[in-house]
Amino acid sequence: MEKTDRVGHLYNHVRKQIEDLLINKAPIEAFKALVVGEQVTREMLEDCRFINRVYAAMVGKIAERREQLKQQLEKTQAEWDTGTAELRQGSPATEAVRHEPGTRTCRCDEERGKYEMKAVLAYIRIWAQNKAENRMGWLQALNRVVCQR
Repeated sequence: MEKTDRVGHLYNHVRKQIEDLLINKAPIEAFKALVVGEQVTREMLEDCRFINRVYAAMVGKIAERREQLKQQLEKTQAEWDTGTAELRQGSPATEAVRHEPGTRTCRCDEERGKYEMKAVLAYIRIWAQNKAENRMGWLQALNRVVCQR
């Protein structure tokens, strides 16, 4: 390996720990004070709080919608289970009709959630790219806001 291959050298140095990083998830609070010693202003913290609220609102909205969908599907299942015997002992086609709308709805909601998360992450990425000055300060401010509890 050439001395100029910094990525390859770094990979060889950490490759034994990569699996641990992927398997052992740490809570966000474990990353508190990851970046320190930078100049952070009140305006930076307020801007980072806004970005954090936007992200949290989108994640909350998606989770709430999924929970409502789950409850609706459970209600429909309970109604089906308490239905008449002839409906419950229907043909395989009847079973397929019963499961198809729920499956399709879940799939559509999952795709919608992915699209919405991509959009909010693109917004955050653009926001971060515009922070050209004191990038480490912005990182410290965002780290402080995100890790607060």
